[in-house]
Amino acid sequence: MPKMRANSNARRLPFKETVRIFGRLMKRMFKGYPLHIVSAVICILISSGVGVIGNLFIGRVLVDGFITPMVKGWETGIPSFSQPIVPDNPTPIAIPMNLGTGVLIMMGIYLLGAITAYAYQVLVSIVGQGTQKKIRDELFEHMETLPLSYFDSRTHGDIMSVYTNDIDTLRELISRVLPMVVQSLITMVAALVAMLLSNLLLTAVVLSFFLIVLFVVTLVTRKSSRFYIGQQRSLGQTNGYIEEMISGQKVIKVFNHEPESKKGFDTLNDQLCVYTTKASQFSNILGPIVNNIGNLQYVVLALIGGLSIAYGVGSMTAGTIISFLSLGKSFTMPIIQLSMNINMLIMAMAGAQRIFELLDAESEKDEGYVTLVNALEDEQGNPVESEKYTGKWAWKHPHGDGSVSYSWLRGNIVMEQGNAERDLHDA
Repeated sequence: MPKMRANSNARRLPFKETVRIFGRLMKRMFKGYPLHIVSAVICILISSGVGVIGNLFIGRVLVDGFITPMVKGWETGIPSFSQPIVPDNPTPIAIPMNLGTGVLIMMGIYLLGAITAYAYQVLVSIVGQGTQKKIRDELFEHMETLPLSYFDSRTHGDIMSVYTNDIDTLRELISRVLPMVVQSLITMVAALVAMLLSNLLLTAVVLSFFLIVLFVVTLVTRKSSRFYIGQQRSLGQTNGYIEEMISGQKVIKVFNHEPESKKGFDTLNDQLCVYTTKASQFSNILGPIVNNIGNLQYVVLALIGGLSIAYGVGSMTAGTIISFLSLGKSFTMPIIQLSMNINMLIMAMAGAQRIFELLDAESEKDEGYVTLVNALEDEQGNPVESEKYTGKWAWKHPHGDGSVSYSWLRGNIVMEQGNAERDLHDA
């Protein structure tokens, strides 16, 4: 395959244009499914909060209040399930309770989290599929009003790509990416609040690694965005060329145009391959980089926490360290998820731009002023317009002075013999 470079036409969408397209899409979603969207956000909020509460329960209740005292030989040894749990170094978010009550409460919380997680998946599926159907219906209805010049300037395959590839990226955006973004942001906020209330030193460590991850994600996505946009556009061009070649296959065969046809396809297909390869390279490299930064964060948190306990610095406990290992993951993991799906968001915005370009295309204006109407015959044999079907037709011609004139629809088809046959007959 010949080496090719990415076409400069596939540039990254300007930020203002991206925001405008995204806002227009959100407006359509809220207009069609306001109750579903609000309910889904509430379910995501509850589901995200359950994970943070679970991390705190494991660290502050199980470890500090139960396991640590048991190891130290607290009072009579192993605490009973009904004995109150009081950590050695309580934090503002520590809640005195016994182990049995805590376990039952957490079982109820996790059950609620599972129910809300299932509920929001159902809700976003309804919103995604419903929005997709409405946009496709509107696209087809509007397409029927476009002039022939619109279709003459675009290949049929490129237009079909709007109905298939671009609409499908919107479905992925609404059904998977957007809920993930909302869930990630809520999880990050909840984890940050829990960390600030637990330990400021370890919170500072987590935030430092967060800035590193954010820098890496911004750098990589800035490089990859134009390749994803180019991939979406190149896919439409390739589909358009294939459709055009299939429709004109008879002409290609008649004029022995096969080599030129293949050469044109190879050019478009190579261009699509370049865009897809570059986009995949950036997408595949981002995950391992961010994951390894997260692993390094684990090591640093454990090291600093262990040294703080060993030297008696602050009110660090084993439960605090364990909670932070989980909370730090809950805080940075959404960044990893966002980085893995940011390219889908870019592709969806490119697809949405193509969809709205079709929807914004100017419809054909009907400048005709003579219409065909049902007519009756008056006493003088002139046509008179009728609202009911009469089997007779007349042309309705409005004039500039407000008057209207009618003329009968007439047709006269004559079939004559050819000249040679007529001359033979005359002879």
